Amino acid sequence: MMLITSLELMNTVEHYLYEWFSFPKRKIFAQVTTVMNQKPHIRTMDLYHVTPKGSLIFLTDTSSPKWIHLSHCPNIGVCILNPDYGQIIVEGTAVLDTSESNLSLTSLYWQNFLDEYWRNYYLINTNKTVDGISSSFGVLQIIPNLWQILEINKDDFLKGSRMHYQLQNDFWMKQQLPLF
Repeated sequence: MMLITSLELMNTVEHYLYEWFSFPKRKIFAQVTTVMNQKPHIRTMDLYHVTPKGSLIFLTDTSSPKWIHLSHCPNIGVCILNPDYGQIIVEGTAVLDTSESNLSLTSLYWQNFLDEYWRNYYLINTNKTVDGISSSFGVLQIIPNLWQILEINKDDFLKGSRMHYQLQNDFWMKQQLPLF
């Protein structure tokens, strides 16, 4: 096991997101798991941003089942897969924000990440706005406490690698895991 900083981990994650997915130039669709009544619920969501501190940002409607699930249990898991290269798994805690709870954050994503189609969708489906932002628009921020990166070697699976990163006392514990 080895300790690494958040900056080192984010450089690694950004490298894989760019090399495997051309992110942020191209969209990434991730499988996101929430928990409600002790049962997992999985859906596909569009990843909008990865912050410099490593938070994953998803945008969603505050009346959606996922928002309701996360309001009751903030535990969340994400899997991003490119079958040609590998997968990235993230586990963490969800922080939910709206224009009423964090106007500066929601303004940032409303104005800079959400296209006109989706802004119109939110505005049509609400009767309330704060600073022109629909009250049904929510920012889902995932604060990671675990990352796993599986690199696939298509020629010989056993030559791939799987790294595990666990947050402990503001540092990340890096550990190589078996492929299976």
